[in-house]
Amino acid sequence: MLRKLIYDPTEELPSDLIVAMFNVYKIYQSEKIEHVALRGISLAIHKSELVGCIGPSGSGKTTLLKILGGLMLPTAGTVYWEPLKSSVSGFTASQLADVRNEFLGYLSQNPFLLPQLSVLKNVMFAGLINEKIKNGRKLKRYALELLERVGLEDRAKSSPTKLSGGEIQRVALASALINRPLIVLADEPTGNLDFDTSGAFLDLLEEINKTLGTAFFIVTHSPQVAKRTPRILELSDGMLIGHHTLANLHALDHSRILVPDAQNRIFLPDELMKTLGSPWGFSVNVTKEKLVLNSVASAEDLASSSDLTVKEITCQLCGHGNTSGNRFCQNCGSFLSRFRLFAEE
Repeated sequence: MLRKLIYDPTEELPSDLIVAMFNVYKIYQSEKIEHVALRGISLAIHKSELVGCIGPSGSGKTTLLKILGGLMLPTAGTVYWEPLKSSVSGFTASQLADVRNEFLGYLSQNPFLLPQLSVLKNVMFAGLINEKIKNGRKLKRYALELLERVGLEDRAKSSPTKLSGGEIQRVALASALINRPLIVLADEPTGNLDFDTSGAFLDLLEEINKTLGTAFFIVTHSPQVAKRTPRILELSDGMLIGHHTLANLHALDHSRILVPDAQNRIFLPDELMKTLGSPWGFSVNVTKEKLVLNSVASAEDLASSSDLTVKEITCQLCGHGNTSGNRFCQNCGSFLSRFRLFAEE
C-alpha cells in the first residue's frame, strides 16, 4: 500500500507519523563551486513501516539520511520529528542529539564496535549515555534480550575482534535498538555481506519490524533488499522521481509511480526520455482522469499542436532575427530562451 508522501507542515499531521521532510533543499558551498545535493525533497515515514530508498551513486541518498537523522541541517525546508511535534529548526545541536539518542537508531555499512569492550557492553553503550536510563541491571537484561533476538547470546562476553562480518552487523543492530527507537536509519546495511548472510540479516530486520514495531528506512543498491521493502523511494540527481511497491531494480519502469512534489513538479526518468527519443517538448491534454503528454520533435511541432505561432525573436548578443524555433541563434549560436519563441495568435 502506498502511503501519502507529502504532508504540508501547516496541516494536521497523522498520529503515526515518525519523521518527515517538506520541500527540503541541501546546497554544499565552497569558495569556487556550489553543489545542490537535494532539490525540494518531501517524504514521510510512519510507525512500523519498512521503507527502502534507491538511486545511483551521487543521487543524494547519504545526504538525505543525514538530514533525516538530524546529523545535518537542510539549507531550506522543514524536517519533522515526532518527539518534538515540530520541525528540528530552532533546536540546538545538543538538544537534537539528546532527542535523537532516544527515538532514532542508526545502522551503517561498516559498523564500528569498541574493541576494548565486550559484545554485551558494546550493545549497552548507547544506553549508558542516555541520561533517562538509570537502572544498569535493567539495561543489561534488555541488552542480553536483544543479543538473544539477533542470535548472539552466546557471544555476549566475546571481544568484537573475534566476530565475523555478519555477527558484527547483528551486534550493531542490537546496539541500534537498545534505546527502543521508533525508527532505525540504515545505510547499506548488507553492503559488506554475502548473499546468504544478507538474506538472514534481512529476515532479522523483518522479524524486529513485526515484533517490536520498529520502523526501518534503508538506503540500498541491493536488489535483494529492494525486494523485501514494501515501500521504496527512488532518488535521482537530488530529486524524488518515483514511488514503488516491491521494486525490481532491473525493471523500475514497471513499478514506478510518479509523484508530484511540493512544487507540483514531476520528474521524467532518463529511461522514459530515451524511449521517447529526447523530444523537444510536450503538448498537454487534460481530462478528469488523465494527463496526456504528447512528445513533439521540434518547436514548430509544439507551436502547431498547441495552436501557437512562432514569432521572430532578436538575439540579444548579435541582433539577428530568428524565426526557426531553434534554441540557438542561427547567426552566432548563442542560447535563445525557448519560452520567448512563442506568442498566442
